[in-house]
Parts: sequence; structure tokens; C-alpha cells
Amino acid sequence: MAALTDIAKSGADALGGARFTLVNILPGTLLASFVAVLYRSHAFDFDKKIDLHDVLPSKNDTAAVTIVFVFALFLLGILLRPFQVALVQMLEGYVNPRPLQYLYALAVERHRRARHTASIQQDHLDEEEAEAPRTLRAAAVGAQREQRRRRLGARADRVLDRYPEADDLLMPTLLGNVLRQGEEAAGRPYGLDAMAVYPRMYPSVSALLRADISRQLDLIAATATLCVAFASATAVSLPLVLRPDLWRLVPLATLMFAVVSYRGAVRASAEHAVLLATAFDLHRFDIPKALHLALPETPEGELKLNKRLTAFLKERQSLAESGLGQEFFVHPGDPPAG
Repeated sequence: MAALTDIAKSGADALGGARFTLVNILPGTLLASFVAVLYRSHAFDFDKKIDLHDVLPSKNDTAAVTIVFVFALFLLGILLRPFQVALVQMLEGYVNPRPLQYLYALAVERHRRARHTASIQQDHLDEEEAEAPRTLRAAAVGAQREQRRRRLGARADRVLDRYPEADDLLMPTLLGNVLRQGEEAAGRPYGLDAMAVYPRMYPSVSALLRADISRQLDLIAATATLCVAFASATAVSLPLVLRPDLWRLVPLATLMFAVVSYRGAVRASAEHAVLLATAFDLHRFDIPKALHLALPETPEGELKLNKRLTAFLKERQSLAESGLGQEFFVHPGDPPAG
């Protein structure tokens, strides 16, 4: 048993390190199995009836053939994994191939208009003033209007929570915008760039919070990759709509699974933003301590320090260029201020 455990661990390290799990190759294996089932059951032969008994190896085949068949599906899942990563990055909006630049620009503009509309709606609702009711009927109508105003205001708040504030940070997909908003909201109140600061802060994050963040990232990756797998399955099975039987509904089913998976990824990304913001709330002072920088005594001093710290880490400026000179630097042997 110990030998099998060592072999499994070595295989996991070779395939992706400590974060490798069966979920990493499940979407690719699922897609390969889906295509194999459609092909072996004659689903693309519209003149034949689909026979699921032909999917598995026949009785005349040996156990070795069955093992090779299953192993081939597993191997295809591993081989498809790099392509899944690239497609997930495209799903987030970070990959911008030249043929799709025009579509990406239209998608970014669509999200910019959605955010702008929600912002205007929120401002308009905030400016509305309720009039004092003079009759019972007017009071009932006013209560209905107030309930509707709160409902519209909550909807506008949910939309704004999905997007970053700056136009140049908008992404072409909702998933990318939610992730970018989480990154911006975590460090922006403190004058920090989350993506430049968090890798340095990660070692000092508490083990419990770090585990929660890792699990949430794994969930985002799994749901986004499943979305890509189901979308690919929809494209592969699209010819089945020409079949005269109920199998024509297979592309619709896989499309629904893709939509559900995408919504799950968006939901998981919103929850990840809360965890990331929590890490900055609790551990933002760990970086100045590790770099032997004097801790600020006022909120204004913290904001000033964090902006210079971001310039130092993000733009790789020198201590003098970023302003982290004698004003903030503390020698390891110096006594703490105050």
C-alpha cells in the first residue's frame, strides 16, 4: 500500500504538483469519453439507431482491451489539459487572438454600458425623495414604489459589484470582470496593487485562510474548465440536432451544463473576492514588517507608504525612486518607533 501511495504521489507531482487532483483532468476525460460514446454508438450515422451496447468493448475482447480503452480516455484527458488552460484563460478574457479583437472590443463595450447604466440607475434612485402620503391609497402606492426602488437599487448594486471602476480594467467576459473586480477591491482601499503585493504577502497569510483561498481557486478552475468541456461537447454534438429521435436534445443538454458551469465559476469568483479582501484586511502590514519598513501611525501615512510600496514592487523601482528611503526604511537592529 505504501508503494502505491508513493507511486500516486510521484504521478501527481509529475502532472501538476501539490495542487493536482483528479478534478484537473476530469473535464478533458469527460469530453474524450463523450466523443467516444457518440462515435461508438453510431450517433452520427443518422440512418442507424443508437446502440449504447456498442460503446463498451464486446464480449470477445479481452480484459486487456478494456483496460487499454479506459486508459486511452484517461490519457486523452491529460493531453487535453494544456488546451483547457488556454481556453479557460480565453474564457476569463486574458487571451486576445488577433481575429477576435473586434469581438473583444464589442464585448468590453457591452460590459462598460451595463456598468454605466447601473451607475446612472443607482444615482437616480438615490436622488429620489418620497413624498408624504396624504391618503391611505397614496400610502399604499408609496410603499409599492419604495419596495420597487429598493429592488432596483439592490439589482444595480449587484451589477456594479461585478465590475472594476476604471474603464481600462474592464474585461470582455463577466468572469474576467468579477475576478478583476475582486483583485482591485482587495487592495484599492489601502493604495495597494493586489496582484503585485499578494505573492509577497502569501507566505504570511494564516494557514486557514490560505487553505480557503486555494480551495476557492480550485473551484473556479474546475467550474470554468467544465464550462469549456461542455461547450466543446455542444459543438461536437451539434450535428445530432438532425436526428429524428430524442438524441437531438443532447446538444441542448450540454449547452445547459455549460451555462450552469459558467454561472458557478462566476459565483465562486465573487466568493473568492471576499477571501482575497480578508487577506489584505488582516495581513497587509506583514509586507512592511518583512521589508523592514517603518509602520505608519495614521491612515494617511499608510496610504502614502502603500502607494510607494506598490511602485517599488510593481514597477521594480529602486528604494530611492519609489520614495522608500530614509523616511520609511528601518534597519533590522533599530528599536521600533514609539
